[in-house]
Amino acid sequence: MRSGWWCQVAAQKVGVKSSEELVVGLDLKSCEPIMGVKFVEIDFLDETQFLEFENSLDTKFNIILSDMAPNSTGHKKTDNLQIMALVEAASDFAIKYLKQDGCFVAKVLDAGPGPEVQRLVNKKFEKVINFKPKASRSDSSERYLVAIGYKE
Repeated sequence: MRSGWWCQVAAQKVGVKSSEELVVGLDLKSCEPIMGVKFVEIDFLDETQFLEFENSLDTKFNIILSDMAPNSTGHKKTDNLQIMALVEAASDFAIKYLKQDGCFVAKVLDAGPGPEVQRLVNKKFEKVINFKPKASRSDSSERYLVAIGYKE
């Protein structure tokens, strides 16, 4: 899957009809321009880069989607720990920058979100679902955490 794909789908779903930036996408790699999407090329886990991005924010979001995944090492436990660290960082960001009643979606892989993140989202959202999409290959470890109805 190419970089920025979720942003393209999000822009289509919200009905972007102009170049007004309605969707913000963060990625390690540069992404091809998409109408209605502002891409920021940063390492989400690099504190210096992230603080610079965070300081540029002047709004909260209705939805935060995280499709982040680490480069696979081939060692399942290591890969699961790395994805849990990304999910934790994304959920911390979501709790800080979501609007009331907002939604958070994150790729979690086989390990799930981790017990601390699961407790946090269960406390901060009205409804939390962990699931494997039907569109996902049966041999894929891809799973998602969906948190609906953020409570400030």
